Amino acid sequence: MQVIKNSGIFLGAILAVSLTGCMSAPPPPAPEPEPVAAPAQPAPESVTITGDSILFESSQSNVSRKGMPFIRKVADVLNAYPRSSISIEGHTDNMGEANYNQKLSEARANSVMNALNKAGVESSRMSATGFGMSKPLVENTSSSNRRTNRRVEIVVTGVDAPMIREAIQNPIP
Repeated sequence: MQVIKNSGIFLGAILAVSLTGCMSAPPPPAPEPEPVAAPAQPAPESVTITGDSILFESSQSNVSRKGMPFIRKVADVLNAYPRSSISIEGHTDNMGEANYNQKLSEARANSVMNALNKAGVESSRMSATGFGMSKPLVENTSSSNRRTNRRVEIVVTGVDAPMIREAIQNPIP
């Protein structure tokens, strides 16, 4: 009998251990919520502004009187969109020595930058670079093609660049 009494205690202990072993582990903690990303900023775009109004005569670097209305319009539009940056790129045809054309292209870019600055565009937004005869638009096979290559291009970078291009493409009033 003694064994039976002890067996009951023993069975109770086994039952308690068995029930404890059957219990499932507590659930893992809830995962941390994913951080909410800030809305993506639109990638800056670039547009290049060119035109017959910012072409140059051979060996010349001054903006012509004919080009000034276009420069003023470009300045007005750039001033309306102050978040953009402006790179002014001067170019030449292939007539003359490379060193001379490099300096001439730099002078053309600086001439346009100075004209834009006089029209109110902050100099801190602009840079000027000359490319000499290294980036022709067309082959320098005729006087007309060489004229096309004697130019300054204005590259505008920023989220407002497409609006700037559209505003500049509208006819000058």
